[in-house]
Amino acid sequence: MYKSHFFLIAIVLFFLVNFLTANDKIIIGISKASGSENYEKYREWLLRIDKDIIIIDFYKIGLDSALKVLSKCDGLVLSGGPDIHPNYYNRPEDEHLCKIDSKRDTLEFELIQKAIKNKLPILAICRGLQILNVALGGTLIADIPTQYETEIIHQEKDTYDVYHSLEISNSKVYNKFLGSIPSSLIVNSNHHQAIGKLSHKLIGLARSPDGIIEMFTWKNWLNKPFLLGVQWHPERLGEINPELSDKLGYIFMNKIKKRKNKK
Repeated sequence: MYKSHFFLIAIVLFFLVNFLTANDKIIIGISKASGSENYEKYREWLLRIDKDIIIIDFYKIGLDSALKVLSKCDGLVLSGGPDIHPNYYNRPEDEHLCKIDSKRDTLEFELIQKAIKNKLPILAICRGLQILNVALGGTLIADIPTQYETEIIHQEKDTYDVYHSLEISNSKVYNKFLGSIPSSLIVNSNHHQAIGKLSHKLIGLARSPDGIIEMFTWKNWLNKPFLLGVQWHPERLGEINPELSDKLGYIFMNKIKKRKNKK
């Protein structure tokens, strides 16, 4: 039974890799893009930005398959979701504060490592921003309500999203990297964890009014792929702030196209 199961997976993977190799469309892998209506929004958002792309849900195909398929991808999205295990940032005592998906942790750390090695553009959203910071040597606040003094509400149990403003903390880098600052800096929020110590490889671009880092990129861009981490959810920000939602999507897609055209 198990042999036939693995044989079937191997056949599916073979045809998937060959299909992607033969197809000239832009291919974007998402670390997880299924399981709920909100996970589906990543796919919907990207297809709204560019309908002529192929999207791969890595969570569905498993680690080994995901790493093989990633080599055929043109970009990687690290989506939102549950908490990273605090063992990864040397805070095992905070495990009781976390809702953990160990499969997801293993998958995403491997995807990040290979994507950076292959110089793939990376867009990291919410949990994605957090795990990317940890993968590059940073730490997290395991639970904002109990570990960080703030009057800003970052997550509310009775409503899915809450909203707050952003403060651009490095306008020079922001303008050079992302262009003009949007007229509205209102973002949605649904997280109880946040960046603690920022990786020394990264630089913060924006913060919430209480000082939590909400956006980052490489500190040194030389020979680095495009990388952008945001703490909010651009894939479901469109109704409140379409300017910022669409801008991030188009920037990510344009960086992918520019890289693809250079090949």
